[in-house]
Amino acid sequence: DQRLARAQKVAVGFDTVLGFSAQPPTSEDRDARYALLSELESWGRYLVVSNPDQADLLIAIRTRWVVDGERGSTARDHHGLTFRGAGAIRADLLSVYDARYRKSGIALWRHSLVGGLSEDLPLLARLRSDVDSLDQKP
Repeated sequence: DQRLARAQKVAVGFDTVLGFSAQPPTSEDRDARYALLSELESWGRYLVVSNPDQADLLIAIRTRWVVDGERGSTARDHHGLTFRGAGAIRADLLSVYDARYRKSGIALWRHSLVGGLSEDLPLLARLRSDVDSLDQKP
């Protein structure tokens, strides 16, 4: 979506059941947000703003523990309820929304990946690659 390439300002928050939120549901989400903010500033593609009303895009993240059926039957959901155990894996989510339509909840870009918001932020690397490839299109 060319809106990803044309945007200038982004706000970073959390993907919750109620939509985009500035309040982290868990400490893991908060930590992932800090890491993401640092990498977004290093990338330099977008100006990061704190007020979603000033943003062109909303980047929403969610760390989540999901059940791996081969390894067990416990997990933690995005409300922070702990069901985590030996069989849970972390499948993180990064979504990008057009800030003008944040109530609709339709993502311009969304991917989930095991460990996607871990130290090297592979979900941001994927977003970066996809956005940079938009610059190559006429």
